[in-house]
Amino acid sequence: MVGKPVSDAMRELPEEHACSRRGGRLIRILVPLLFLVASIGVIYGITSYLNAHAPPLRKGNGTSSDPSGSSVRKIQPDDELPPSPSEPNEADPIIPPPAELPPPVDPSSSPDTSPSPAISALRILERFLDASTLAERVPYLEGRTPQAELEKSCLAGPLMERLQIEPAMQTENPIENFTDFVFKITFARQKGGRDSFD
Repeated sequence: MVGKPVSDAMRELPEEHACSRRGGRLIRILVPLLFLVASIGVIYGITSYLNAHAPPLRKGNGTSSDPSGSSVRKIQPDDELPPSPSEPNEADPIIPPPAELPPPVDPSSSPDTSPSPAISALRILERFLDASTLAERVPYLEGRTPQAELEKSCLAGPLMERLQIEPAMQTENPIENFTDFVFKITFARQKGGRDSFD
């Protein structure tokens, strides 16, 4: 075998090798056949699963022709009947129907004439500063300062001339649902100069 061409060496294969070649033919036929059987089984399994879990089909289109040639729609009993209500289960929570919402207001139909909260706060501050007595300022005051002490303060009479009011800070309080507005007020001194207060 050593000096012979490869083609001759292949022709003179041992007997065991010849048997394996015959088994190779069997495997070449058996593998595709097994694949075909397995794929048919998978397709059958999928279609039977889908048929078992598919929603029920509607019965026809509901029309039929009578001998005169006119088309009449038959009303199926399933078409008109609402689904029957199920018995209430005591363990299930009772959910109230949703509340009716008011119709939305179109902003273009009714212009909003109310001022913004910052403008409202500025107007209240200006009324407080324009007041000339403590009695006029008390409705705008918050706090625990005794009345006698307030009467001795600068709030009992007219305030100095104000030069400027600037917004300084805005603090939201969602718990109590309000907003605090802080303004910086610049007053003119009686002897000249300026004093600024927050």
